[in-house]
Amino acid sequence: MLGRRPVLMLCAALMVLSVTMILAGTEAMRASWPPPQWPFSLSVPFVNRQIPQASMWWRFLLLWEAVWSIALICAVTSLVATARRYASVAALILFLQAVLLGIALQAPIPLNSDQYSYVGIAELVQQGYNPYNPPLRSEPVSAQLRQISTVWGKQHEGAADASRRVLTRDRYGPAWTLAIAALLFPFRNTSVEVQAHLLRVFAALGTLGCSVMLWLSLRPIAWRCASLAAFALHPLIIVQTAIDGHNDIFALFFGLAAYASVANKRFALAGILAALSIGTKLTFAPYLLPLVVYAAIMPGTGALLRLGTTLPGTLLITALPFGVVRALFQPMADARAYNPSYLFGLAESLLRRLPALQWIHADWIAQLYYAAIVILALGLAAATAFRKRINILEAAMVFLIFSAARFEPWYAVNLVPLLLIRTAWSLPLFLGVSLAAQYLQANKFTPVYEPPFFAFIALAIVTTMLTFLVTGRAFRKTMSNPYLLRA
Repeated sequence: MLGRRPVLMLCAALMVLSVTMILAGTEAMRASWPPPQWPFSLSVPFVNRQIPQASMWWRFLLLWEAVWSIALICAVTSLVATARRYASVAALILFLQAVLLGIALQAPIPLNSDQYSYVGIAELVQQGYNPYNPPLRSEPVSAQLRQISTVWGKQHEGAADASRRVLTRDRYGPAWTLAIAALLFPFRNTSVEVQAHLLRVFAALGTLGCSVMLWLSLRPIAWRCASLAAFALHPLIIVQTAIDGHNDIFALFFGLAAYASVANKRFALAGILAALSIGTKLTFAPYLLPLVVYAAIMPGTGALLRLGTTLPGTLLITALPFGVVRALFQPMADARAYNPSYLFGLAESLLRRLPALQWIHADWIAQLYYAAIVILALGLAAATAFRKRINILEAAMVFLIFSAARFEPWYAVNLVPLLLIRTAWSLPLFLGVSLAAQYLQANKFTPVYEPPFFAFIALAIVTTMLTFLVTGRAFRKTMSNPYLLRA
């Protein structure tokens, strides 16, 4: 078993070696990039299956993947080998997460173009435009916006002039829109690629913040360190934040911070944080009703008044610069039109195959789906009122939210609340489904955009069962192995 110093030296040497290899790979990629017939702006490179001869620089991305995978294996191995020697296992996990995030930040190109849309939204705000009502292509916009429009110029909102707009309408919350405009303002004169990479750095910092919030929230759970490691060292979490920079991690951070604030009876702060979570992305909004109920059952009216004032107040303040209706309600309609659930499509296909069910309208399925989310949220709120927890309802809520839109790998961030459920199956369920979700990233390298749904489900079931078999024995030995399973 390796000691502390050799492991730290090994990790440091591996990080230096990985960064060196990645930098060399990046330079080699740029020497032969872009490939012939490149259809997008040179300032917004990302992996896209439609690019001819893209495999000539996918090699370097795969080289980086190999290096990062070795680093992940070494991190997990060092954690298992040296955990008993550390006074604080959580500090070791956070250190290893920081190393992995640092390596991931060196990836030569992102796997998704969403971060370029974030840069475009920030630029619209900085130029005085409303990103929820973007300007037409005929208006005098910056060259950077026109570069981004080569990737994000396709419109899906159904407006009459949508195809003539320079960017698609902002589908995120106003808090996120203001935040990225402010964060990128000092770097507004740099290239699109530099600004996108900065957003990846912010996402990596947000991931570290989530780990801290998760550690605080996991205090009552026996396998606290194991759950923290499952999140902090998860390949999907690392890749989808430090490489692709998706903003889901920020919505998660503010949501976890809101719950931590309520646990400490800081209801005004909890309302602000909950509003920032909703104002980043609506994903975690259904989880917030129990917070309101918890404040309502507190003695007196002060808690509910503070939470009930700061939450809508913060939302309104962030939405005012763009218009309340445009910033808070329009994104919901656009997201539903652009990003329908894959399950809705399956249900609609089934209805077409069964003549006896032709009278059922496809829209009714979506309405029933969202009604189920509301009913579950009310059920969780009722349980909160009686100071009880119903694990099955909590897990069902997580999976309804996870599958409320088209499956994308980064949506597995929505599964993190599973780690807060105090049962032996919650951790294996999180690991099994989220590891299977990373399989969805294969759509960047295959000619089929939508991965086989049933293959994903089968993989999720198998990985969940295997993880449960592996961890079940560990849970039974909690008392004899306090380092990885107990705080």
